[in-house]
Amino acid sequence: MGRYLELANEALKQPCGESSRQFAGITVSPTLETRKLLDSEERFCQPHAKLFRFLGRKIRTPAGPGALLQVFANRVTVLLDCELSRCTWFRPEEVEPASPE
Repeated sequence: MGRYLELANEALKQPCGESSRQFAGITVSPTLETRKLLDSEERFCQPHAKLFRFLGRKIRTPAGPGALLQVFANRVTVLLDCELSRCTWFRPEEVEPASPE
């Protein structure tokens, strides 16, 4: 088990992206909030990872506001404010945080 933990720690140290992006020859540095989202995305090498830090927090969905309960690559689980008796699923790109923090 110790070897797997060492491998996981080494993998987390390896960046999957860069801190600034190139567009038409111009280097664009992201804002602090965008940087925080990109850090998660780059750290885990998955685009849906930017939602990890919003687990348990309010988010906006096409069906209204709710609490983010789970995040997977192809779906997120949300408990909608208007329907507290059951969970609803959305694609990760369909949801966004209700507030930046």
